[in-house]
Amino acid sequence: MPLCKPSIWFNAVISNDIAVIKRHVRRYRGKHEPRDSNGPIIKGFTALHYAAFQGNLEMFQFLLPHEFNVMTDTTIVKNGFELQSQSSVAHVLMLTENKEIIDYFLNELNNNVRYQIVVGQQNAMGCNATHVGLMMNHTHYLMSELVFQKEFYQISDDNMNSLMIGCYFGRAEYVEYFEQMYVKALKENQVDVASLIKSLRHKDENGRTALDAAEDEINYEKLQTTKQLKEHCTEILENVLNHFRRNQLKPTSFQPTKKFFAPVVQTQLQIQTGKYGHQVVHQVLQCWNSHNKNRLFYNQGYCSRLGKLACTDIFYQYLLKGFGLFYLYTEQYILLINGNPYHAYIFIYLYL
Repeated sequence: MPLCKPSIWFNAVISNDIAVIKRHVRRYRGKHEPRDSNGPIIKGFTALHYAAFQGNLEMFQFLLPHEFNVMTDTTIVKNGFELQSQSSVAHVLMLTENKEIIDYFLNELNNNVRYQIVVGQQNAMGCNATHVGLMMNHTHYLMSELVFQKEFYQISDDNMNSLMIGCYFGRAEYVEYFEQMYVKALKENQVDVASLIKSLRHKDENGRTALDAAEDEINYEKLQTTKQLKEHCTEILENVLNHFRRNQLKPTSFQPTKKFFAPVVQTQLQIQTGKYGHQVVHQVLQCWNSHNKNRLFYNQGYCSRLGKLACTDIFYQYLLKGFGLFYLYTEQYILLINGNPYHAYIFIYLYL
């Protein structure tokens, strides 16, 4: 049998000749297209990338186990978009959004852990597949909880997260999905509510938030959106923020002893978590050390993740306002994996 040249291999995948691909897969799997042309040839693609881009499901199914972890090796310009090098097959799928292939790929991701290495891959510009999908207005792949959890919080090289990109481009469907994940987190405590809100308040390199991005004036037609869709993004984010503010944890009682700054003082803080029905008693132990520094040990015990907001937002402000403490620093959250990963001890160091 004569040797197969690389051009024959790539021509076979372009023409969907799977018989040739199956014969020579061991020799040419993982290879990048070396040719440069304005036609169907795309320099830097692997055979799997071609199958994803062209929507050849049978070819994609066959090549996925062989090339799922191979990235592009050069910048690719297609469909008016510049896809940076080190992009994965998920990035390539965002260029055309063949829903049949995406559904197959998502099913494989959920059933085969080894493929999940693709989710969260960031290319040379720090963009993951979610970022590319939002720019291209291809959101079918993004409406997956697995993809959301792994890619939502990642930021690009210009310090933009998925929510900001979605708001800038007016992808109201994705912003609605963010709202759904927020509601789901409140009900099931499976996602850190504080992290979702933090992503909403996240600032890019210019100090802008997702709300700012939603209010930007853009070329609506060119970016496949409308002013109404961007306004809807703003409305959704404001609703989430308002809901969060209305239902934050509020101190209901705090009874410090008369000698609050004595060497050892122990008291209780009782917090009721809004309408969610959690009521948690916190132990506050305050004592001086040899350097005249106050160490506050805050035992959050058996509390939902929503309960941790008492520390980050309300509890801090309450202490700062009520007792005139001028500096408060949160060192870290330590989750205890003891049957319930949402139980936590929070250590706060308070310097006076």
